[in-house]
Amino acid sequence: MLLRAQAIVCRPWVGSIGLAIAVAISYFLAARLSLALLTEPDGVAVFWPAAGIASGIMIALGPLARLPVAVGVMAATVTANLLGDRNIASTIVFALCNAGEAMVIAWLIENRFGPGFSLDSSRRVLGFFLATAVGTAISGIGGTVGFILFHSSGAPILTTWLNWFASDAIGVVTVAPLVIGLARSLNDLPEMPELVEGTSALVVLALVSAIGFGSPTDYWFTILPLTLLIPLLLWPAAHCRPVFAAAATFILALAIVWTITFGMGRLGDPSIRLVDRVYAAEAALLAIASCALGLAAPFAERRRNEAALKDSNDRLQLALDGAALGVWSVDPKTGHFENDARDRRIHGHHSEAPPKTLTEARTLIHPDDLPNLDSAFAASRRAGCPGGRHVFSNPASSLD
Repeated sequence: MLLRAQAIVCRPWVGSIGLAIAVAISYFLAARLSLALLTEPDGVAVFWPAAGIASGIMIALGPLARLPVAVGVMAATVTANLLGDRNIASTIVFALCNAGEAMVIAWLIENRFGPGFSLDSSRRVLGFFLATAVGTAISGIGGTVGFILFHSSGAPILTTWLNWFASDAIGVVTVAPLVIGLARSLNDLPEMPELVEGTSALVVLALVSAIGFGSPTDYWFTILPLTLLIPLLLWPAAHCRPVFAAAATFILALAIVWTITFGMGRLGDPSIRLVDRVYAAEAALLAIASCALGLAAPFAERRRNEAALKDSNDRLQLALDGAALGVWSVDPKTGHFENDARDRRIHGHHSEAPPKTLTEARTLIHPDDLPNLDSAFAASRRAGCPGGRHVFSNPASSLD
């Protein structure tokens, strides 16, 4: 019994240690890829997708994951920077900035939207972008101080801060949504048709991206794949949950980063200054992330509202079936009248051509009930309701 109790106590620590190790490995690999392409003369990485890994995991797993993730981020940052040309003092500053950045973003989102955050509404997408801007801006200040004090950077302060801010912000908006979406999908797996459709769209997008960004610029046909990117982004955004749009954004970001890092395709053209290609890539990544997530959110809201409406209608229909009630509705403005088959049976009207207007329906109402009906319509109009939906089970109280 004592051993069992000790095991239960140790399990959270085991999970935290495992999470810290997993974060450290993934963050280190992403950081080493980013450090392969540095801007001159400040030495700031052009892209920092590792920031998206850290913030995405913190947002997806909640407050209990913050400490293990922060430890993993700092360990990975120290290791990756010391393997490069950074000294220990600047490395410690960068590690604190990277860990603090993810914690600020996660805290802002949880404080505003609560636990279980997902990018399934326009309001949440906007909040995610604002939290990312705040967190990366604060982190950029600390990173800039580290470069100035410990890395002998000759670049202007504003340039160093802007490069840090842009690289981290783009890393967050292109990677974190995928991490968040995957975590939410584990609790609510997509159905097979949606999974097949979304996966197919991502495969096609990956092929088109590889051709469009990887092909040499002297081939005229390479412009065609690039023109297909927007329709391919719309496909998963309109038909699938936001995680597929986030995956599409990640695929495009990976294609852009890969080609510019290793000098391939149009973004690897050495005849164009590296800084110009970097700014073009950053602008493209920001536009892609904004469009993909911004388009996916209203579609997700619409699907959620449609599902809620269908559920409400199904429950209403179950109640009507159980109580054997009939339903009729009328729009006083247009005079359009509708009633279901049960309502017609209840009142003994088996005509194949039921009344289609309020005028026709009034001829079927008992004269004694007309004043009450007119009073109900008047009250509905005063309340701001242009029409009404009414349920009746007593033939003597409505259509006769």
